[in-house]
Amino acid sequence: MNINLSYNHNNDSPTVFRYIDWITIVIYLLLVIAGAISIYAASYDFDNASIFSFNEFSGKQITWIGLSLLLGMILLLIDPRIYETYAFPLYVGMLGLLLITIFIAPDIKGSN
Repeated sequence: MNINLSYNHNNDSPTVFRYIDWITIVIYLLLVIAGAISIYAASYDFDNASIFSFNEFSGKQITWIGLSLLLGMILLLIDPRIYETYAFPLYVGMLGLLLITIFIAPDIKGSN
């Protein structure tokens, strides 16, 4: 099976959304929604029943879901050559942060 991903001058300019695995995205969104509903059900308050209330765990979870979807869209729109250029320096920097954490992080509740 031969798939041609090159630019075709007869069609509109290609977008990144054409090559996304939509089945995986839909399954992911269904799991995220099920998780948010589970958090809402587990922390249900009879006096203040609102899934979007930011005082509830479910409201905070929905906020993080929205922010993660926004960040995912932004990351998809960035040119892939930037990732290729900065992948190694970012990897080394993150490893450095992990090593620094071992030495400067305080012990909390017996975590050694």
